[in-house]
Amino acid sequence: MHKHLTYFLLVFFSMALNAQTCDEVLKNTSQYITAQSDLTYDTTYRLYKTATSSTIHEQYKGVYNKTADHKVYCKIENTEFISNQDVSITISHAEKIVQLSSPSYALGMSSSFDSKALKKEYKDQRFIDKGEFWEIVLVPNSMTTDYQKIVLHVSKQYQLRKQVFYYAKGIDFSSDYRTSDVQYPRLEITYNNYNNEIKDHKRFNTSQYVTLASNNTKTLVPHLSNYELLDVRQQ
Repeated sequence: MHKHLTYFLLVFFSMALNAQTCDEVLKNTSQYITAQSDLTYDTTYRLYKTATSSTIHEQYKGVYNKTADHKVYCKIENTEFISNQDVSITISHAEKIVQLSSPSYALGMSSSFDSKALKKEYKDQRFIDKGEFWEIVLVPNSMTTDYQKIVLHVSKQYQLRKQVFYYAKGIDFSSDYRTSDVQYPRLEITYNNYNNEIKDHKRFNTSQYVTLASNNTKTLVPHLSNYELLDVRQQ
């Protein structure tokens, strides 16, 4: 997966009845995932080089699954994230790397939307009832945040439908070290096909990827045996 998108593997969720203020919608959005047992949905990531460009610079498809017992499987293009209460696994098929980390890392990256943390860094500039969804426009409380603006679309069922991130910091898109092409891009993430039925539960099983023995030895399964294994868990 391209480095420009790696940082943005965050997903937002939702749940409540008849929320009518921005704070209530954000709060219920962060609670949605905990109200579900099994949950799955599809994602699409589109990166534009500027805030107003209509030309897609990069595009990736993704899927998110979580179970009632707090297991998570997330895939974005050719990168997979698997997490349970014991360990998190990140598999980059492009780089042929398997990384083991503490479970809180991947869960935080792939499933958690903390409205309180968001409101510490951003304030609502606009809250509009669009009929079928609410549009929330957030702007930073300081100049040190990564985004100059975040736009959220949340359905009346309190499912996040879209996020748009407007970068506050320039990114050099040049592929030639002799020149620069610094732009302030826009990342759009859309969410579709929410469902409570997960068809493939095997993907949550960490033994499908690596064998973890009681003596702390680690062995990759045969189809990943030519990948590099990194263990960055807290001991």
